[in-house]
Amino acid sequence: MGLDLSGFLSVYAAVMDGDVASVSIGGAPKSGLLGGVTSSIGLLGKPQGLTGSHNRFECDASPTRSDEYVTGDPASVNLSQFEELVAMPLGPNGIDLSVIFPFRVERTKQSIATNGHFFAGPLTHLAVNSAAFYFTYRFFANHSAEYPEGYLGKL
Repeated sequence: MGLDLSGFLSVYAAVMDGDVASVSIGGAPKSGLLGGVTSSIGLLGKPQGLTGSHNRFECDASPTRSDEYVTGDPASVNLSQFEELVAMPLGPNGIDLSVIFPFRVERTKQSIATNGHFFAGPLTHLAVNSAAFYFTYRFFANHSAEYPEGYLGKL
């Protein structure tokens, strides 16, 4: 991940789910650099960390997580969703973008069909949700001389 994207995502996460100066993966952040002062302002509600970031940073139709309003647990891996991804026919580079894109379309359809509170905000769905799917291949693929773009296998 480039510095520009990682910087943007870090700042966005801290603003949306932290206290501007800090963010937590699980639960409210401890007092950050500003001693938690910014969290007491409450501009975006009480900071909840990334596990409580549904519809602020995270959104419905995750590649391997359940929808918040279907199971109440958007943080734990949904093994059946992961198995659906792994069961898809491999692309030229394994589980590459030619596999990830149709899987994302199906996950979105499933989410809309089963989640009466389905939400797809412009930034959360078009940018962040897309990134969650595309990062799977881009970050986990093994790169070699044979596969300079990367290869993500099932094992």
